[in-house]
Amino acid sequence: MAGTDMEMAQWFAVADMRSLPDNKPIAIQILDQSIFLWKSHHQLYAGYDSCPHRGTPLSLGSIHQDHIVCPYHGWQFDTLGRCTNIPAQHRLPPPRARLTMLQTHISHDLAFVTLSTETLPVPDCSQSPGRTVLCGPYDFAASAPRVVENFLDVAHFSFVHQGLLGSIDHPEIVDYPVKEYAWGIEASEVRVFQPNPDGSGQPAEVSYTYRVVGPYTAQLIKETPSGYFGLDLFATPKDPTHTQAWMVIHLAYHDNALPDDTLRQFQDTLAEQDRRIVESQIPKLLPLDDRELHIRADRLSVFYRKWLKTHQVRFGTC
Repeated sequence: MAGTDMEMAQWFAVADMRSLPDNKPIAIQILDQSIFLWKSHHQLYAGYDSCPHRGTPLSLGSIHQDHIVCPYHGWQFDTLGRCTNIPAQHRLPPPRARLTMLQTHISHDLAFVTLSTETLPVPDCSQSPGRTVLCGPYDFAASAPRVVENFLDVAHFSFVHQGLLGSIDHPEIVDYPVKEYAWGIEASEVRVFQPNPDGSGQPAEVSYTYRVVGPYTAQLIKETPSGYFGLDLFATPKDPTHTQAWMVIHLAYHDNALPDDTLRQFQDTLAEQDRRIVESQIPKLLPLDDRELHIRADRLSVFYRKWLKTHQVRFGTC
C-alpha cells in the first residue's frame, strides 16, 4: 500500500448491526472526525456529520424515504450524498449541496466504516473456521496503538490474567520468530502455559500465532487441546486517547459445547482486566522512539512499533 494513508485506509468497526435502530441516524467518532451512521433495509450508510448549509450535525436529524433530513432547515440528502430538496426554495439544489459519504461494510453483524477511497483489505470474519461470537464494545481511555500492543503482549498473561491465561509459576516467554510481510506482521510459535486457555477450565500449554493486518487491527490464533480458538481485534480510535474496541471470537472446539454467553463473559473479564492497566500507562500515546525499555519477550511489540513508524502512523503515537 505504498503511497496510501494507512490510518485513513483502515476499516473501523463501529456498531453491532443487531443493535442499530432502523431509519434513525446516530453519531459516531473516528480519528477525531464526526460521522453519521444509519441502517435501512439491512443496508448501512455513513458520511461526515455536517450539513453543508450551516454545519448542523445530520445525526440530529431524521430519515425519510431513504433520505437523511437536516434538523435545522429540512435539507434532504439521498444515499449518495446528493441534496434533493431544499424546502426554502423551489429551484434545484446547487451542485455543491452534497455530503461526503463513506464506504461501509458488514461482516458477521459487525458494521465497518472507512475514511478513504483506497482501503486496506475488507475484514471478512467468515474466513476463520468454526462459529463466530461478537464481543464488545469495550471502551478504553487510551490510544488505539496502546490497546493493540496490549493485545499483542503475551508476557502480561501471568500477572494481569493470572489464573485464566497465565500463571505466576510459569512467567517465562521463550523466543519466537516474527516476520514482516506485504500485508503486515506475523509472530508464530508463541508458547504459553495457561490455566484456562479457552474458558473450559482445563490447563494446557498452548501455541499462539499473532498477526497485525492494519494499524489498529490484529488477530490471534490459539491451538489448544480442545481445538482452534481465534480472536480478531478491531480498535477504533475515537480521538488520540479514547478507543472503542470490538472483538470477534472464532471457535472450532471438538465438543463445541461452550455457549456464546459464556465466551462473551470470559472475554468481558479479560477486557476489564486489560482496561485498568492500559488506561494507567504513561504516556497515553504509544512511543515510537526508544524511551521505553524492551526485552526479548517484547519482540512482537518492537516490530509493531517499527511497522507503525515505517508507515507513518501518527494518530495515537508519539
